[in-house]
Amino acid sequence: MQSVIKLAAPSVLAAGILVLSACSGPTGSAPISERDQPPTQELRLHLVTSGETLYSIAFRYEKDFRELARINGLDSSYTISRGQRIYLTQDAAQRAGVSFSSSTGTRAGTVISSTATVVTSTRSSGTTRTSVPATVSAPTASRAPSTPSPALSPALTPVTPDKWVWPTPGSVVRSFGSGDPVSKGIQISAPEGTDVLAAIDGVVVYSGAGLRGYGNLLIVKHDDAHLSAYAYNRELLAQEGDQVRAGQKIATVGTDAEGNNRLYFEIRLDGTPVDPIRYLPRR
Repeated sequence: MQSVIKLAAPSVLAAGILVLSACSGPTGSAPISERDQPPTQELRLHLVTSGETLYSIAFRYEKDFRELARINGLDSSYTISRGQRIYLTQDAAQRAGVSFSSSTGTRAGTVISSTATVVTSTRSSGTTRTSVPATVSAPTASRAPSTPSPALSPALTPVTPDKWVWPTPGSVVRSFGSGDPVSKGIQISAPEGTDVLAAIDGVVVYSGAGLRGYGNLLIVKHDDAHLSAYAYNRELLAQEGDQVRAGQKIATVGTDAEGNNRLYFEIRLDGTPVDPIRYLPRR
C-alpha cells in the first residue's frame, strides 16, 4: 500500500497550524469539495494598522467599543498605536497578561496627562472639530505614533427616538436581515452624488476606507450606546473628530461592488447591529 499525506485532525487547526502526517490508505486524495469544512474559530486578536480607531476595530468585529477598551486597559481617550495588539476577548487578554487598574481602566505603565481637556474650535466649513485627551505611554525604543479616538463630546446627549432623520432620499432596496450574506443594515437606492446626511447629532469617530466591504465609510458616535455607519460613499465630507448635526451633509452617495448607486446604512446598539427602520421616521 502506498503511503500518502493527509491533513491532521481538525483540532490542530485551533492552534493555527496544519500538521501533516504519513499514514496508510488508498492512492490519490478526495476532491476538495468532499473534504470536511474546517471548524470556525473565534478571532481573539487584532493588530492595529494605520488609520484605524478603536471604534473602527469594534465595528469590524461587532464589539462594544467600551468593552474593547475595558478588556485592553484603555483609558477614556481610547488611544491606540499602529502595531498595538487589541485583544477581542477577556480570555485572550488575560492569557496575554494584560493588567490594568479597575478604578481607572488604564493599562499598567501608561501615564495620563492631568491637564488634558476637550477643546472645540469652529472651522470655516461650519463643522466643529473635537480634540480629545491624549494618552502618553511610557517611552519605548520603537513605539509607533499614537492615535487617539474621538471621545464623546459633552455637547452630545443620549439618543431620543424622535430626533432621527433619513440619511438620504430614495427607496430601501435591501432590508435589514435579508440576503446572503445577511445584511446588517439597509441599502438605499439614490443617484450617485446625492447628499448623505447625518441621521442624528453625533461626532465622527471613523472616516476612511480601511474596512473591507464598506468602501468609503463614516462611523458616527451619538452616545455611549449608539453608532451609525454610512458606506459605499463617493466622497467623505466629514473627518474624525467633526461634530455633526442631524440632517447635515457628511458624504455623497457612491456605488456598491456591483456598480449600483446606493447608500449602505447601519445602526449599532452596544456594538450589535439593529434594524434602522426601528429608528427612522415613517415616510
